[in-house]
Amino acid sequence: GNDPTPNRIMQERAPAVYEWVGRMWNAKASKVGENALNVDEKGVPLNWESLLSDLCQNYLPYLELNAQQYSKQKGTFRWDVEGYCYPRIHTSPYRVWCRERLQQHFSNLNETEQETVRGVLESFGGWESFSSKVASRSEWDPQGIAPLCMPGKIPLKHKLLARFTGTNHVTSRRAWTKEA
Repeated sequence: GNDPTPNRIMQERAPAVYEWVGRMWNAKASKVGENALNVDEKGVPLNWESLLSDLCQNYLPYLELNAQQYSKQKGTFRWDVEGYCYPRIHTSPYRVWCRERLQQHFSNLNETEQETVRGVLESFGGWESFSSKVASRSEWDPQGIAPLCMPGKIPLKHKLLARFTGTNHVTSRRAWTKEA
């Protein structure tokens, strides 16, 4: 629900799924109370080790490399992950924005919370990828409306590119506005 092209497809073809994704986006621990999840001494939900490991070993390094290549104005980059090589991953300003949002949320935490998050990321090997400085700005969502988008017709070019490459080739926020 947070990638622009699938988001629009979901709105058009599966509106009930789109509504469910919206509820998941709106889910917050603060709304269910402190005792909603069993957590360890660091506040990490129990049994989340595999999720955190995947996040730290795969997703955060991917976001970092994408942001580095985006800052160099590279159109594609090579991504090696879990024994697989993806030789031409398209750089994505949206993924730069995802990284910016994670870092922004982190910077909004108080010092104690930041130390806790840093400790968790360090223990799973993700701190360096998360905290590295990359000189790029996505300018993806200046109005602050993501992940929402306006329903609209997806251009045939974008449908074909997504179908045959499995990648969203959209390079601007226009991907999820009616004018696209």
